[in-house]
Amino acid sequence: MFNAPIDGWAFSEVRRWCKDRDYRTLILADAGPSVIPLVERFDWSGKPIEPGFRRTRVIGRQLFVLSRAALGGNVSAQACAPPVADVVLGKCIGPNGQFVSRLDHEGRVIDAACDLYDIAFGLFGLAWWYRYSGDDRVLPAALQGRVRQCGVELGVAS
Repeated sequence: MFNAPIDGWAFSEVRRWCKDRDYRTLILADAGPSVIPLVERFDWSGKPIEPGFRRTRVIGRQLFVLSRAALGGNVSAQACAPPVADVVLGKCIGPNGQFVSRLDHEGRVIDAACDLYDIAFGLFGLAWWYRYSGDDRVLPAALQGRVRQCGVELGVAS
């Protein structure tokens, strides 16, 4: 295990980089023709690649990053997080209340199969979005998806 002391300067630099990072150029940059304005993949040089789909697990992780950075005061993350939350809540959850696996670049479901990674990162992103925003849509959506995954039907307050 690496037990190096945390250098005050290095810690300050990392914190500054995270707080001042313009997430619009990192996550939302050149998303291509997609209705979902998120980059799915980058090549080794950092250039966005358009694979023709968006995965719920990736969008959920991006929502986590943006929500966490927004909580830390990053202004660009505060601007970018709401549309990403709208994608998770409006596109990544199927009509049965469960997270879907993949969407096409227009936001249509192309793989409705439920995968534990999609569920986990969808819920993880929504949890941090809720922590940042208090968005009322999160709790019913998260509970509905979790209840369906467990195979139990419960009434969910709207």
